[in-house]
Amino acid sequence: MAGRRGVEENMSRETDQTLVMIATVAGCLETLRQTHAFARVDIKRSMTDGFKACQHAIIYWPCMSNPRWIKERREEFKRFVYDTPDSGYSALALIRMCDRVMTDLMEIEGHNPARKAMLTPIQECVNTLINFRDPAGADFGAFDKAAYLIDELYRILEMKEFA
Repeated sequence: MAGRRGVEENMSRETDQTLVMIATVAGCLETLRQTHAFARVDIKRSMTDGFKACQHAIIYWPCMSNPRWIKERREEFKRFVYDTPDSGYSALALIRMCDRVMTDLMEIEGHNPARKAMLTPIQECVNTLINFRDPAGADFGAFDKAAYLIDELYRILEMKEFA
């Protein structure tokens, strides 16, 4: 019985980590939308659709176990981003971070058709932003900043295997 409880707790922690990751992507999309980082109507629409897809995933994702833990981790990452002396992260760095988060989520959750269906519209939004802003993947500075943000996010989430 104790072994089963450990498995359930581990699954709950993984679910909570996933929800923080989705909320982080939602926060980035909302920040980009509110700061008018992109003026084209189709890009704005994509960000709105991606944000709504994040909200949908958060609401309908199964097995949330600790909403307080999720909120605390989300707020800790938000504070890190805003309190960093070099907090002027470019829109592309945020998008690249979202891309890495979504790639990792698809790797973790993509085997489950229902979860993959919730993640796919978010990934499509992120891909649209990348294809518009840096289709050749030539802005290496954005990759470096995104890696820095990812390392901190995964440290906060205690996800050493992905950092």
